[in-house]
Amino acid sequence: EALARAGPAISLLSLGRTPAAHREIALADERAPQAARGRVDFLHALVLQRVGELDHALDRYRRALPRLRRDGDEHSLARALLNQGTLRAYQGDTDAALADFAEVEALAGRLGLPVLVAMAAHNAGFALGRRGAVGDALGAFDRAEAAYRELRDLPRLVAVLASDRCDVLLQVGLADDARAA
Repeated sequence: EALARAGPAISLLSLGRTPAAHREIALADERAPQAARGRVDFLHALVLQRVGELDHALDRYRRALPRLRRDGDEHSLARALLNQGTLRAYQGDTDAALADFAEVEALAGRLGLPVLVAMAAHNAGFALGRRGAVGDALGAFDRAEAAYRELRDLPRLVAVLASDRCDVLLQVGLADDARAA
């Protein structure tokens, strides 16, 4: 029941039904048995992240990750680390974000989850760009682009990648390269 409530909470958020999402995730949290605790914590963190409660989301990720590791739920672990890393990158904790993304790339590669490999490389490029490490950021973007191509160029993700690459290039005054990208 806990998982049946936690999963749709994310969909409710996407539909703009925030109070309903909070209600479902709270019920999931309340009723989660130990075996589902890691996934419910992860999904609760995602709800909190999407509504802007970032510090609470980080606290929830910190609870979820050891539980997911304990339970051997590597698919959820990879997704949770990707989301946590993204949150950390936006908050300026680049080192922690990059550690999360590196773990996701390795884990998702081993599990055969190419979308997560691509997204982790893409987000690593974003974090490196925010740090000002332009060469490393562009290298990460290249890894992400290659991975997206293998997935048949997921249009929305490729567009976001191009935009992020442009931002990094513009940071260092490479307007012609940004325009070409």
